[in-house]
Amino acid sequence: ERKRFHQQPCANLRREDASVRRVEAVIAYTGEPIQRSKVMRRWATLLVALLLCMQSHAERLTPAPAEVLSWQEGMQAPKADIDVVRWLEGKWEGALNNGKQEWTALPPLSGDMPGLGRGWGPNESIWFYEISLFTEVDDSVEFRVKHFSQQLSGWEGKDEYVRHRLIAVTDEAVFFDGITFAKNGPDAHTVRLRLSDGEPKGQIITVHQRRAALR
Repeated sequence: ERKRFHQQPCANLRREDASVRRVEAVIAYTGEPIQRSKVMRRWATLLVALLLCMQSHAERLTPAPAEVLSWQEGMQAPKADIDVVRWLEGKWEGALNNGKQEWTALPPLSGDMPGLGRGWGPNESIWFYEISLFTEVDDSVEFRVKHFSQQLSGWEGKDEYVRHRLIAVTDEAVFFDGITFAKNGPDAHTVRLRLSDGEPKGQIITVHQRRAALR
């Protein structure tokens, strides 16, 4: 009987599985004769295996959470303060397309955490400079960015900036509208950014950052 059971589709759910062992231990412990019978033991084991199989199948069908979230009308930003991004303090660097980039976030002060970044090509030609700011707004946090050319011509208007409102915070990542900062240990993180304009609009750029020494 057991041999035939193990030949069924969920044969990877072995009898040594902890859940099965717990069920059998409960059945063996009780003093009711019918619960100690082999028939009840088989049925209990089969039931647990079936439930585990269904759970495993459901997990495979569940889509992975989106890596980059979008702000939707009617959303409310979660309550948060500048501490949710404090782990980003310091200097970071990594590859960007066929070039490089670096970004430094200063220590938080008065609810603000400013940063300065730049990107450049293989011939060391500057692609952009950027000034960024994590800032506390209405009991939550926003990430704001302004970009400049090498000649300091602003990409955005004089009083404009790119606004990324906070959508969600987990132990491993901070999700803003259009950009995600995900931890990869104490000295690395991944930035995923959805392009809001230009070509190709909507493309997600992934940048792997590693902590760098301040020079």
